[in-house]
Amino acid sequence: MRRAEHLHASGALRSIAAMIHGTSGADGAARLLGRAVLVVCCALAFAAPHLHAQEHVPSDSARAAAHVDSAVAAQRDTVRADSAHRPVLSRHFSREHGEPLGALTEATVTSGSDIVTKRDLIWDRYTTAFEPLAGRLPAYPMSMGAPGLVRSLSYAGSSPRSIGISYNGRPMASYDGSAYDLETYPLEFIERVELLRGAKAAIFGNGESLIAVNMVEPRYDVAGSYMRLWYSQEPNGTNNADVTYARNVGANAGLALGLRYLTTDGVYPGGNQVGSGWSVRGALRWQASTNFTVSLTELYTDLSRGLNGGLSDTTGSVPLLATVVNTLLEERIVRHDLTLAARWYPLSHGVADTAAPGKVISIPDTTIRVDAALYATFGRHAIDSSGGPELAPNSTSGSNVGLRLGLEMPLGPLRLLGNGIFAESSINGFQSEFGGLVEIPLGGSLMLRGGMKLSTVGTLAFQHLVGEGVFALGDSFSLRLTARYTVKLSGSGCPGGAVAGDSIRTLDDHYTRALGEAEIEWRGGIAHAGIDLFARQAQPYDCVPLPAYTVTGAGVSVAFPIALLVLDNHLVATMEPSAYRAFPLLHGTSDLYAPLLLVDGNLDLRVGTTLEYLSSPGLVAYDGYSGEFYSLASNTYAGKRPPFPNWSIYAQARIGTAYIRAEMRNLLSSEFATMYRYPTFRRGIYLGVNWAFVD
Repeated sequence: MRRAEHLHASGALRSIAAMIHGTSGADGAARLLGRAVLVVCCALAFAAPHLHAQEHVPSDSARAAAHVDSAVAAQRDTVRADSAHRPVLSRHFSREHGEPLGALTEATVTSGSDIVTKRDLIWDRYTTAFEPLAGRLPAYPMSMGAPGLVRSLSYAGSSPRSIGISYNGRPMASYDGSAYDLETYPLEFIERVELLRGAKAAIFGNGESLIAVNMVEPRYDVAGSYMRLWYSQEPNGTNNADVTYARNVGANAGLALGLRYLTTDGVYPGGNQVGSGWSVRGALRWQASTNFTVSLTELYTDLSRGLNGGLSDTTGSVPLLATVVNTLLEERIVRHDLTLAARWYPLSHGVADTAAPGKVISIPDTTIRVDAALYATFGRHAIDSSGGPELAPNSTSGSNVGLRLGLEMPLGPLRLLGNGIFAESSINGFQSEFGGLVEIPLGGSLMLRGGMKLSTVGTLAFQHLVGEGVFALGDSFSLRLTARYTVKLSGSGCPGGAVAGDSIRTLDDHYTRALGEAEIEWRGGIAHAGIDLFARQAQPYDCVPLPAYTVTGAGVSVAFPIALLVLDNHLVATMEPSAYRAFPLLHGTSDLYAPLLLVDGNLDLRVGTTLEYLSSPGLVAYDGYSGEFYSLASNTYAGKRPPFPNWSIYAQARIGTAYIRAEMRNLLSSEFATMYRYPTFRRGIYLGVNWAFVD
């Protein structure tokens, strides 16, 4: 972008940001705007049945849009939810059908990306977005205890902000630059979750984005009313509930409303782990034509929780006598996320109308696609330690207004993928990220990718370079090799966003200078095996007097049938220098289950057992304030903790459109303070239900 255009975009965003976060009156107007979106959605929900009072004949464009009636929607919920075998790489180059609004990748892509649909999640045990991602990414899970508290993921020893979270392609990072909190996203509000690695993560993710996670807005397209109820109950007063209502409005529009609630008392008394929060959402979607779709979404979140800081180094070997560092520190998050997203296919082509022989209808040519999203994030973040010695009260409010533009188009035999993000933050000022990726297909079994992205945050400016090769070896074997390098162009200091009391804040002292990845994957039916090798060079920001260091490791994922059983394993190994050792060497989960179809197919049953294990930290000590493990010869307390496993058994059944799950967790009642560096639940019972209704 030329300098004049850059200043023009910056000025426009500053003007919008000033409206949202300039004065108290404007701030109130912005809050009113977010509420207005929800009010309009509610009003349309009541008016929608009257709009459907008279039968209407769908137009050619509506028929071409593949309208889904209530019977099909009901069938979607009753279909067996086992993960299907993904297409092999030879289909990677096929773009016969368009992807949903907000998608960043194609459903046919294998190596370098993965897609998790809502049906895939039905068989998972989850309370927030943290659990499904922790079991699918080669990243180390870090948790402050119960659901709703601070829980994050670290890939290759990097900061959680290195995993870029987006919704419909727009970044969800907070206005202060901190990583998006996975505990606040309502996981029932997805069509699918896209997990991008390698070159696409570098271009489409925000920040350095070693991994990009994109939440795609759900498509509710039913002639009647659709409702889904989700509820789970766990030990220690942990309860979660979510309700979704959706229906069409007229022939080409639809709306969805949702409410989510979460509460927990934590793992043990006196551990400052109490948390409670709720969120409300509204989405209005309009398909103006087969080539153009637009949606308006508001997500409001209100979350309060304790920031316990982890176990103190004075904690004894008896878990019930465990003490935490911050006994009074509490956090309050109030946040609005407004998104106006659009997708446009500029070209069309005609196809024969099977419903009217001899007639031709127009459908989009998906070889060229343009995406856009105008978004605003604003709210308040408060930390309170009244009466406690830990920290003085701290409270901030702010906003982040931005524009995201995406382009995908052919360039002769090549293909260009572009992505640009321009935002104005009330705290960090103007921010921009823009870059492109060129795909070069060589036959049906090899693709080369090369790209670059420029990013600025405040006074810091970086250039990210990436090169990648994807090979298809046979029909089910693939290999991906990726190399990334980051050059610091200008600026000094550290990026903002560190939260006091956040135990993983020390990981923000470094950025990724270089990253090499090798992903090998084999798939055959329901069986698959994959290994991800990585090597990352961490470079310190110049605001901290720290040296650079290198992290290596691997992620292993294996699933295969054993007679009537299925075994699914995930393992992450992270090898760090002793001076920066933040994690134990190994963390893994295993799931052994029997999928059964009974009562003439009317009862879909899954019975199984899970095992979560963690290697001993070895001679890695425990830093009581931050919750970090680090090498210190005078204190090897953490190395004394044995690697007890967390073993559970469960049974889950599908009856009609209802999914019911019962689980006995932590059968051994192992020393729960050994898991994730923070406490986990002792032995207890989990109950959950997910039930869909279609009128």
